Amino acid sequence: MSLNTFIKKALPFYFIYIFANTVVAAFIFYLTKDVWSFEGWLSNYQGGFVRRGFLGEVIFQIAALTHTNPGLYVSFLQIFLYAVYLYFSYRLLQKRTDLIPYSLLIFSPFLFNFQVVEICSGCRKEIIAIALLSFLVWFKVNNPLGKFEKLFRNVFLIFPAIILTHEMTIVFIPYFLILYVSAVRLAPRKIARLCILLIPSICAFMLTMKFKHLTRHQAIQIFQSLESLNFPLRLQFGAIGCLTRTTEWGRWMVREFIKKGYYIEFYGQIILASSVAFFPVRKSLHKIFCNKLEKILALSALMMTIVLCYVAYDWGRFIYIHLVSFFLLSLAYPESLEIASPKKAIATSPSLWQRVSKLRYVLFGMLLFVYSSYWYIPHCCPKRRIIFKTENNFVKPAQNFKKLITIINRQKKSR
Repeated sequence: MSLNTFIKKALPFYFIYIFANTVVAAFIFYLTKDVWSFEGWLSNYQGGFVRRGFLGEVIFQIAALTHTNPGLYVSFLQIFLYAVYLYFSYRLLQKRTDLIPYSLLIFSPFLFNFQVVEICSGCRKEIIAIALLSFLVWFKVNNPLGKFEKLFRNVFLIFPAIILTHEMTIVFIPYFLILYVSAVRLAPRKIARLCILLIPSICAFMLTMKFKHLTRHQAIQIFQSLESLNFPLRLQFGAIGCLTRTTEWGRWMVREFIKKGYYIEFYGQIILASSVAFFPVRKSLHKIFCNKLEKILALSALMMTIVLCYVAYDWGRFIYIHLVSFFLLSLAYPESLEIASPKKAIATSPSLWQRVSKLRYVLFGMLLFVYSSYWYIPHCCPKRRIIFKTENNFVKPAQNFKKLITIINRQKKSR
């Protein structure tokens, strides 16, 4: 059996494994009412308009109307969004004839494993835009251009709601535009229509900047509103409490982490290590970034992130957003427009990967295991200079499952 055949057969089981561990993480967040990965989804407008409160308000109103625990809606939504991302990524990878160039990415500790290897990194609101982008890429590959354009316009009509849920998601807009620009020939009328579609999202972002600070009174009202639904949260510093902090506090925290921690050197190594996985698929990325406009859009996304890194210390999450976006965009085109069938492609034009000896397959398998096992991307606050660690990443799911069982047993005893 060739390595490519093995990866293709193992792929569905790997995705089931990832999804199952994501469900475990979501349940842990629900049972512990995690102050970052769970609490942030429940920020609402019960104390007045606040940034990041749109989705929380929708959940609050539905929970109040149905007399249902709002936490269940959050967990269901988190699981659903990861299911969307994993499903459409799997469908896109299925269409590739040769998966060996994508193997480092597929089994990397950041692409699908990000929320498994360090669960406190996952289930954040950026998964909304990631799930949407994965669906759009799949739709572009599998449908006529006219249908894709119509869907793209409809997506941009709802994007302001995503920005009102978390203003950081504006970083994704250039990647959505790259997907559109790479598929559609831009006539003046289409450019004008695209600019009009962008106006609501820009206005939504400006609105979040105007109301970017939450008062202590508003924060208390949000907690009280959730308590009225019999879902009290702990009054402590977390995703809601963080909104009461100023931008100056954010800049100070970043400076302190850089000064006392290892931010620059650690995340510099993270970028280099993750870039290794993209090297075999560089030609696929080149198809997307083949003209100046697409390169400018990608650069604008990176520039927005640099500004974001100046005021927020979740650098690992910001890097993750770009890595996932690049991966999804690399799948936006077929491997070759000239290939008639996978069998013909392999017979007439074997890739370098398909020509290697069995020994090289073994060596590549060992490299793949080491690459996927002994490093990961922490969402923030690294405590060491070097990214590599001794603990294997594949131990984490067992630890997470054990943690879930412990939490369930502890809560049973406390009743």
